Amino acid sequence: MWLKLFFLLLYFLVLFVLARFFEAIAWYETGVFATQLVDPVALSFKKLRTILECRGICYAGLPEKKDVRELVHKSGDLMEGELYSALREEEASESTSSTNFSGEMHFYEQVEDTKDGIWLVQVVAKDKDPLLCKDQWHKMVKKVSQFGIRTGTFNCSNDPRYCSKRGWLKSTLIMSIPQTNTSKGKVMLKEYSGRRIEVEHIFKWINAHVASRIKTIRSTDQLIEEWNKSDRYLVKMYLFANLDQPPAFFSVLSVKFTGRVEFIFVDVQNWNNESRMKEIGVHQFPAYIVKTPEGIYKYGNTTGEFISHHAMDVFLRSLQPEHYPHTLDWEEDPDLLLERLAFPDLWLHPLIPTDYIKNLPTWRFKCLAGHSEDESCHETDTDSESESHDVMCNKSEISDNEEASARLLPAERKVQINEETNAGKRSSSNISQSTPRLHGNTGVTEDDEPDWSTWPNNMLHCSECVVCLENFKNGCLIMGLPCGHVFHQQCIVVWLAGGRHCCPVCRWVSYKKKHHFVR
Repeated sequence: MWLKLFFLLLYFLVLFVLARFFEAIAWYETGVFATQLVDPVALSFKKLRTILECRGICYAGLPEKKDVRELVHKSGDLMEGELYSALREEEASESTSSTNFSGEMHFYEQVEDTKDGIWLVQVVAKDKDPLLCKDQWHKMVKKVSQFGIRTGTFNCSNDPRYCSKRGWLKSTLIMSIPQTNTSKGKVMLKEYSGRRIEVEHIFKWINAHVASRIKTIRSTDQLIEEWNKSDRYLVKMYLFANLDQPPAFFSVLSVKFTGRVEFIFVDVQNWNNESRMKEIGVHQFPAYIVKTPEGIYKYGNTTGEFISHHAMDVFLRSLQPEHYPHTLDWEEDPDLLLERLAFPDLWLHPLIPTDYIKNLPTWRFKCLAGHSEDESCHETDTDSESESHDVMCNKSEISDNEEASARLLPAERKVQINEETNAGKRSSSNISQSTPRLHGNTGVTEDDEPDWSTWPNNMLHCSECVVCLENFKNGCLIMGLPCGHVFHQQCIVVWLAGGRHCCPVCRWVSYKKKHHFVR
């Protein structure tokens, strides 16, 4: 009897201890203990190095605990919550992934059309080894992903023409970063030109370029002038620190909040005038100060306000939600205003980049007979990688293609390309029906045979543009789409530039490659 009672009391005691244990964990994660300061002296070198990694401060020197501890102290106070979060993020970062780009359009949509983020792309040249091996690239992805920097790999074997156009003849690293300080600014690509390919040196290169976007103040007079200035930014984030450049998390956030929050780095090295600092409420360094129309706020005094990318991102999004700024971006970037005026429907429809049009194969239509030597000397403007082939046309096959085009044509006749040019073309086609066609630039006679050897591979043989319903004339410019259908250059450019990014005949998208079967 007494033995059963003892085990029952022991059971309740174990339940009580476990309940208190799980309750302490919940308090720790919710921030009850998170605001307690941690003395960097009591931490190991590995934990201090982890904190520096999360704050984005590079340290490539000797593994001296004293140097690392000083960098942690210069970048901000360390709390229990930040240490706990840093250790958890280090474990979670093992599962980070990277994007593999399939070609030019995929790269453009993901990287070059990104206006509020940073990409790091490893370009692997055709038949070359990557700049970073698999293990180094994994470390690089793991390091930059914690700051919201997206990563990807572009293998030039998937699109060698685009790599040739970009000048990527050897394996390299490319970083994309917005060029202006507007929320819809252009994106520029920076190529890594350093000799050392260690992860730390590449990360220093990234941080140096991103930090150059932040306004830096190095004198008290300049600080007071900036502090009292009223401009388009309603929210400003100041960092007062004794550092050579701001931490990476601070610099990357300046890109994410472009046009909404202005980030300012105040270098207080060798400053002696502390009275000016106290006027604006800064009593010690480092200090993260948020200036809003409602007042001044010191970041780091409340639960969850850690010196990390994720914590400050959540804090700033609560202050400045993602919306268009009160002052329009084209006041600083006039090119955006001209672009909007040229395409006024940008507010209503999604815009597909038209850069691919200039890469479509273009050449001159030629005949094998009935033209002079001058006409036969026209240069063929085909793609550099296309190969000419000696295949004679099959008249029955051409007639079948023309009948198929004629069946699909009525749905496309509703498109208005240019009323005046269409009227002239209809009148010329009516005249051509009543009079025999002549040699030369006036048209193609029944005895003339097109010179198919000048046509790029995978282009369907035809002698008529289904957009304007007019036969190709000797020497005229024609353009082909990825699906293989061919049109007058002017006709198809007007069609595509008008927002119809597909073939008028088969509806295949005009910016996507199509795999053709060998006949």
